[in-house]
Amino acid sequence: MGGKVPVPTIDGSVNLSIPAGSNTGRKLRLKGRGINGGDQTVELKVVMPPKVDSELTEFMEKWSKDHQYDPRSELKAGV
Repeated sequence: MGGKVPVPTIDGSVNLSIPAGSNTGRKLRLKGRGINGGDQTVELKVVMPPKVDSELTEFMEKWSKDHQYDPRSELKAGV
């Protein structure tokens, strides 16, 4: 869904805008926030809650029935 999250830099924390639809592994750049005024790279790690309740399970089951999405399609295609 996107949003803003605080990210530590060498000069203190800044709010990083995460684009909607971002997945684990995507790299975002903080221009001028690295060492000696260089850029800092932030790699995203999307994490699910440690305990999934019945409401989330029900939502995901309904969503998957209504949306054809295979997160492993690239692996199957040999990409």
